[in-house]
Amino acid sequence: VYSTGDVRSATTVVPASPGLGVDFSVYTFAATHVVIDVVGYFAAPVAGPLDCIFLGSAAVSAAPSVWTAVDASCPTGYSATGGGTYSSESAGNFAGVNTISSPASATSWRTWVDNTTPFGRSVQTYVTCCRIPGR
Repeated sequence: VYSTGDVRSATTVVPASPGLGVDFSVYTFAATHVVIDVVGYFAAPVAGPLDCIFLGSAAVSAAPSVWTAVDASCPTGYSATGGGTYSSESAGNFAGVNTISSPASATSWRTWVDNTTPFGRSVQTYVTCCRIPGR
């Protein structure tokens, strides 16, 4: 039973169907003041296409007889899904330079360069970064 001056509170999750008109209604037995605070809402995820970008590191000169790490990193919100090595020197097919590419973390790719030539060799690492857009 309600009486004058009563303050009642409750927490309720009200299912709604946005875009279909009135989302919910409040009915009372008499003239009543009702205050409703919307604290938050749940929204269904929105599926979208996979968002991928292809990035390369700066060109690094791998010194002779020194293992050199060359990293390429993804921007915030993206994960590394693949990667590899690139060199403008004969498309990477030069004798005496060995490379090993693998993920360095969930968001970066690393190439280790073993340069056994007497000269510095220019090497880049590339990474494919992807994210699932939406809410």
